[in-house]
Amino acid sequence: MGIKIIQDYLHGWQTTRRFFSVVVIAFVFNLILGLILAAPLAHSFKNHLGSSIASENIVRDFDYLWWQEFHDEAQGLEKTVEVTTLSPKGALLNNLEALVSLDQRLLSFPFSLILVFLVYLLLQTFISGGIIATYASGKSPFKAGFFFQQAAVFFLRLLGIMLISGAIFFVLYQGLGRLFRWFVDYLSQTALSERPAFYVGLVTKVILFFLLFFFQMLFDYARLHLVSLNEKNPLKAIIISWKRVVANLGSALGLYYLIFTSLVIFSLLMGSWLEWLPENTPLLIILAFLINQFFIFGFIWFRCWFYASQLKFYRRLSSSV
Repeated sequence: MGIKIIQDYLHGWQTTRRFFSVVVIAFVFNLILGLILAAPLAHSFKNHLGSSIASENIVRDFDYLWWQEFHDEAQGLEKTVEVTTLSPKGALLNNLEALVSLDQRLLSFPFSLILVFLVYLLLQTFISGGIIATYASGKSPFKAGFFFQQAAVFFLRLLGIMLISGAIFFVLYQGLGRLFRWFVDYLSQTALSERPAFYVGLVTKVILFFLLFFFQMLFDYARLHLVSLNEKNPLKAIIISWKRVVANLGSALGLYYLIFTSLVIFSLLMGSWLEWLPENTPLLIILAFLINQFFIFGFIWFRCWFYASQLKFYRRLSSSV
C-alpha cells in the first residue's frame, strides 16, 4: 500500500506539471483578487508617508515609530496590517494563528475584508470545478473553453459542499474551539504556573489544526467524487466519498501528509530565502515582490497537486468497490 501511495504522490506531481496552465489560471485569479486588496493599502501608505523622512528611512529599514503612528490612525482594511504581516515568516505564522481563532477574528474584520473573503471562497469554489474536471477528463483546459465551462457547470453543486463544510467548521470553531479556549483560560487563572496553560494551549491548537485539515481533506474527496463522477447531489457525494475514504483512512492520511510535508519544506525554504534577501533598494524590492509571487504560485501548485494525487487515489478506491 505504501508503494501505491508514493505512486499517487508522483502521479499528482506529473499531472500538475502536465496541466501547468491550470495552475496559471488559478494564480491569475488570486493575483487579481490580491491586487484589489493591495491597491487601497498602497494608496494609504503613500498618502501617509508622503515625502517625509520616514519614507526614506523605511526603504532602508523598518520604521517602527512610523508604523505605530500609522496603525493608531488606521481605519477599516488598514487596521488589519500588523508588524507580523510585514515579513514572510511572520505573515505565515499570523495566518496560521488566524486559522485557529478565525471565529474570534472574523467579527473584528472590516466589512470590506469580510466581503473580499466571501468573494475569495466563491472564486475558489468556481475554480475547483475547472481544476478537478480538467484532471478527471485529461482534456486541455483551453479547448473550447473547457475549464471555465466545467467550472460553471459544477459551481452550484460545489457551492452546496462549501456551505455544508462551512457548517461543520462553524461547529468546530464554536464548539470545540470555545471549549479549548475556556479550558486554557481556566488553567491560566487557577494554575500556580503559566506552563500548564501554555502547553495545554499548544496541544489544543495542534488538535484543532489536525481536525481542520482532516475535514478539509474529507471535503476535498467529496468535491472529487462530485465532479469526476458527475454526482448531482452534494450530500450524497459527501456520504459516499467519506465512507470510502474512512475505510482506507491510513492511506488517505498518508498521501495527504506526504504532500503536506512537501509543502512545509517548500514554505520553510522560501521563507528563509525571503528573510535573507535585503529590501533596501528599488531593484531588491522588485525582486522580493517577484519571489513572493513565486511563493504564492507554489502554494497554488501544491493545492492543485493535492487534487491531482487525491483524484488518482480516489479512483483506485472507487474501482475496487
